[in-house]
Amino acid sequence: GSCFPIKNNVIFDPYQQNEVAMSFDSENTNSNTALYKHYRETTTLNSLLPHDKGTILELGAGTGRITEFLSKKNWKVLPTDISEAMLYELKKKKGLPKPHLITTQKLPFKDRQFDHVISLRVIWHILEQNKREQFLIEAFRTSNQSIIMDFALNSRYKIPLIKYIIRLIHPDYFNYSYYFTHYELNRIALRLNVKIEKIIP
Repeated sequence: GSCFPIKNNVIFDPYQQNEVAMSFDSENTNSNTALYKHYRETTTLNSLLPHDKGTILELGAGTGRITEFLSKKNWKVLPTDISEAMLYELKKKKGLPKPHLITTQKLPFKDRQFDHVISLRVIWHILEQNKREQFLIEAFRTSNQSIIMDFALNSRYKIPLIKYIIRLIHPDYFNYSYYFTHYELNRIALRLNVKIEKIIP
């Protein structure tokens, strides 16, 4: 999740900051929780992706944590991100594919150009509804086989006490991430004429 400050009604994106990008890898490996999250993400990817290696478009690659995992598994990955700072750190890592900086909501790729589209820890950071929908539309447009994406769900806070405690610790926590519902995801899939194959908690 994220706790981003908002000033003058403008959403502050910390991932565009050099200082955040430089410390991003260490922050994602300096605790057992972070290591467990990485383990769960990579083992889940392993179980969802087919054995025959193909092409993957990675939306929101950041500093290349998942890119590195996929590359070691011999997938042909094109990492992308909207943050120059994050991609600058990715470029420092040897053996990883050259990343692509995304500057518009319309992806510069052909329809069904990639076998799979993967996006982890990204969409709940997109607070504007029209941008979230465009993000999904472009993911579906560029994928030929499947999309693997994670969503933060409202149901994780269905116990009022948990929500209350979080608000005490950080009053603005729920203002900086978008939480989906299962109904909303099904409605989006129906509207975009796609099928949700599998949901893994």
